[in-house]
Amino acid sequence: MEEIEVEWERLRLNDEESIPIPMDFGNMEELRKKGERSLVGRICSDRTIGKETVRKMMEKIWRVNMSMEFNEIGTNTFVVTFANCGDRNRVLAGCPWLFDSHLFALKPFDGSTQAHLLDFTTAIFWIQMHNLPLGGMNCKMGELIGKSIGKVLEVEGEENEVTWGRFLRVKVECDLTKPLARGRTVSFEGTQLWIPFRYENLPRICFRCGCIMHSKKGCLGEELGDTNEDTNSKQFGVWMRAKTVRRNHTYRQPKASGMERNSTNTDQGENGEEVRDRGVLRKEKGSMEDGVETTEVIEMTKAFEKQKMIHIRDF
Repeated sequence: MEEIEVEWERLRLNDEESIPIPMDFGNMEELRKKGERSLVGRICSDRTIGKETVRKMMEKIWRVNMSMEFNEIGTNTFVVTFANCGDRNRVLAGCPWLFDSHLFALKPFDGSTQAHLLDFTTAIFWIQMHNLPLGGMNCKMGELIGKSIGKVLEVEGEENEVTWGRFLRVKVECDLTKPLARGRTVSFEGTQLWIPFRYENLPRICFRCGCIMHSKKGCLGEELGDTNEDTNSKQFGVWMRAKTVRRNHTYRQPKASGMERNSTNTDQGENGEEVRDRGVLRKEKGSMEDGVETTEVIEMTKAFEKQKMIHIRDF
C-alpha cells in the first residue's frame, strides 16, 4: 500500500483529475451518532489477521453486552462500532488492550481523516515507577517524571498527599516509534538514583531496540549499539512487564487536561482478558515461553461453593 501511495504522489494530474468534487456525507446526524459509538484500531503485528478472528476474540475480552461491528479499512486496521456508547467508552478507558500479546491500539473515530493517514504511533500505558524515595512518592513527582516520557494523563493518588506503596503509578501516552523508557535518573538530596519502570499490560516488544513498532528503517538495535543476538545481553526484556493490579484509589489528572477526577480503573489480565472483581475467587498463574509471557486464569468459585454446601449438609 505504501508503494502505491508513493506512486500516486508522483502523478501529474490533468485538468479533469484536479477538479475537486464536493463530498456528500449524506445523513450527517446518523453518521455522527454512529461515530460516537465507534473506535478505530490497529493491531501492531507483522502478521495479517482477519477481522472475524479479531472480532470474536475481542468480544470475549471486552465482554460487551451486544455484538460489535468490525469493518476492515486497512491491514490489521479496523473500525469497531459498538451497540452503545457505554461499551465504547469503557473499552477506550481500559486501554491498552492486547490481541495475542500484540498491542491493539485504539483511537476515537475520526470521519474526516483518510484511513491510511490515521495515526497509531502513540498508545496509553500505566507505568509503575519503582524505587522512589518515600518522600518523593507523590503526584507532583509522578507528573515530573512522567512528562519526560510523554503526555501525562493521570497519576495515582490525591493531590498534595504522599502515596506510599511499592511503586507510583502514572498513566502516560507513549510514542511507539521510540524505544520504551526503561527508567529515569533522578537527583534526590545530592544523590543520583535510578528509578526503573515497569509497564502494565505491556505487549510484545523488540528486545534489541525496545520498540513496539518498527519504523520504515526497521529495527534500531544496531544504531543503539546492540549487535549481539544473545537474549541474555539484551537491553530490553520481559522484566519491563509489570503484573496487573486492581486499585480502588482515586486517580488525579493533571490540571492542564481540564478533566475531573476518575474513579476505579478497569484493568486487563496478563493474557489480554479483562480482570474484574465480581466476587469470584480467582488465581492467576503466569509462565514464560520463548520470551512471551502467558497467563492461565483458574476460577475456584464452583469448588468453593460445593465445599461450603457439603459442610452445611454435614452440620
